[in-house]
Amino acid sequence: MPLIGEAVGYASRHWDGLSRFLFDGRIPWTNNESERHLRHIVVGRNNWIFRGTFQGAERACVLWSLVMSCKINKLNPRQYLLDTLHAMGTVSHKDLPTLTPRAYAERKRALTQS
Repeated sequence: MPLIGEAVGYASRHWDGLSRFLFDGRIPWTNNESERHLRHIVVGRNNWIFRGTFQGAERACVLWSLVMSCKINKLNPRQYLLDTLHAMGTVSHKDLPTLTPRAYAERKRALTQS
């Protein structure tokens, strides 16, 4: 089969995944942004091998996920963590979902628009 035929066959088989970015604006249309997000993980990989314990590695992953969620929502991670830790003392258990980076960013946007 000619190479162009293989390419068309691949595109046909994976069309849903290849076109998903058209329906979700958060998905980049190239790998450049994804690779940029992963670059600092790869660069620091050798430093992070020695977390000490499995629990330490789990905690690092949770913090990393929080920081990356802040970046995706265009938040300052330090300010988000300070505000959220302060708010955790006054928020009820059922209202904890309002402290996610996305909800925090939406609240900040609403405050700046009003």
